[in-house]
Amino acid sequence: MDINVTNFCIEACIEDQELKCQWWLIRIYASTEDQTRREQWKYIEQRKRIWGDRWIVTRDFNDIRSNE
Repeated sequence: MDINVTNFCIEACIEDQELKCQWWLIRIYASTEDQTRREQWKYIEQRKRIWGDRWIVTRDFNDIRSNE
């Protein structure tokens, strides 16, 4: 299993031995700050090239209406 960790994201490459394929499990803790969140999405867009067609993103997007 290949694992990559950042300050907001954990990516794990899972090998399915039965189906003989790999897929990525991505766990995200997205920022509530707009500029940081935009940078995080840029990172995810870049990483999708590495993940290929088999990936799933899970959890905490902190989708709130206001920080106030």
